[in-house]
Amino acid sequence: MIDVLIIDDDSVDRQIIRIALADSQLQTRICEACTAADCFRILAEKPFDCLVLDYQLPDMDGIDVLRQLAQISGPTSPAVVMLTGSGNEKVAVDAMKLGIRDYLVKGQFTPEDLEESVRKAVEEQHRQKADDLERQRVRQLALADALTGLGNRNLLDDRLDHALKLAQRNRGFVGVMLLDLNGFKKINDTHGHQAGDTVLIEVARRLKDSTRESDTVARLGGDEFVIVMEADSSPVGAGIIAERIRLALSRPIEFEGSMLWVGASIGIACYPNDAGDRVALLRAADAAMYRHKHKVRIG
Repeated sequence: MIDVLIIDDDSVDRQIIRIALADSQLQTRICEACTAADCFRILAEKPFDCLVLDYQLPDMDGIDVLRQLAQISGPTSPAVVMLTGSGNEKVAVDAMKLGIRDYLVKGQFTPEDLEESVRKAVEEQHRQKADDLERQRVRQLALADALTGLGNRNLLDDRLDHALKLAQRNRGFVGVMLLDLNGFKKINDTHGHQAGDTVLIEVARRLKDSTRESDTVARLGGDEFVIVMEADSSPVGAGIIAERIRLALSRPIEFEGSMLWVGASIGIACYPNDAGDRVALLRAADAAMYRHKHKVRIG
């Protein structure tokens, strides 16, 4: 079923379009609007697969409708078939640049022309949406750790570079926290890699729960995790988050009836106090983490 919204201030033209669609091989549900304002009000209430849009409307021309439609709908925009007057080839070209799928000249198209235009417009729009979703999925895979769903090294580098640029511009603070799990190798050796994966997934969840929405949590690989803190952060705030994480990771993780225990060695480095760029900041956090791990072993 194709949901079609006809936007035309001429009642005779709307009736011609409605009858042509009703007599076609398309299965359609049809609504009508007389003005651009009516169009946007109706679109706010429900989605449509296709708009049959007259270029000449009393309150807005079709080009402006397309521009506004792109702003409010984005990737969920319906397909658009535009109706133009004779000799409006430039209008059609401008409309094509704004994403309409086809245009027909009023008084010169047949019911078969309209059916073909609507069908092809909807098919092309659905195909583009599927392609957009696939590109989004591929991009997500490129930036996400496959096991935990956290960001990976690509996302970490991107977010940290962005945070440092803002901090340099605004004389701000960026905190980097590097975590290495204690006792993880023993869990893998004793209970197997499935247990290790369960621990990593649960640790990732607890890290997300212990940090703020504005923080970036990433897995570097193995049992190493990094947190980037930028918005409204300070060295004191970073320490508070680190303590919250220690408490969260001190609770056991259940796996097939066994209680698995891991802790974390945590190192914190801050811009501009400890380093001035991404590589140096991560290196400083790594050194701080190993100092903490050494103290724990000695203790």
